Amino acid sequence: MKKKIKPTLAEWKSLHAQPPRCRQSGITLVEVLVSILLMSFALLGMAALQAQSLAQQTAATTRGNISTLISDLSDRLRSNLSKAPGYDPLSAATFSLTSTWAAQASVPSAPATDCTTTTCDAATRSTYDLVTWQRKVRSVMPQGSAIIKGDVQAGIDVTLMWFDKEFRSVDTLSQSATCPATTLPTTPPTCCPTEAAVPTGVRCQRITLMP
Repeated sequence: MKKKIKPTLAEWKSLHAQPPRCRQSGITLVEVLVSILLMSFALLGMAALQAQSLAQQTAATTRGNISTLISDLSDRLRSNLSKAPGYDPLSAATFSLTSTWAAQASVPSAPATDCTTTTCDAATRSTYDLVTWQRKVRSVMPQGSAIIKGDVQAGIDVTLMWFDKEFRSVDTLSQSATCPATTLPTTPPTCCPTEAAVPTGVRCQRITLMP
């Protein structure tokens, strides 16, 4: 009969030892989802910042265009004051615009007489200047139009009007305030003339000229 040999302590531990656990490597699904979520927030923030920057750039361009247009009209008025409203009671004023926003929806036709190549009298010159200026307003302002009223004594009010798709409250286009029948120094320059009958989404800017 063979004698049983008892294993040593070291051999016994070796036989009953747990197999080594594999160390976890790589990333888990939760970590992937968190990374995607953080990246989404970052992209949304970048998109909002870009939209705000674009809106500010558009506003700056609009202000620059308004300044250029007003300066241009002022020069045209001063060079032909006899046709400015209120200057000569015996002469019909042609530097005047009172049509509604809808009536100015299309680009004005080119003047019949080109005063840059033809010698024009005061009436023809004022018609040419006004139509040329209207066409410029339409080209540099989104759906641009204008109202010109007043006289050289009290001041000629020039109101530029344009459509601004960002002029809204949440998802609804906003309505500009309507100017009172008589404008006062306290009247906001951003109100729109009553006779213009502007729809929602239209902004206005009024400037008074003293030619």
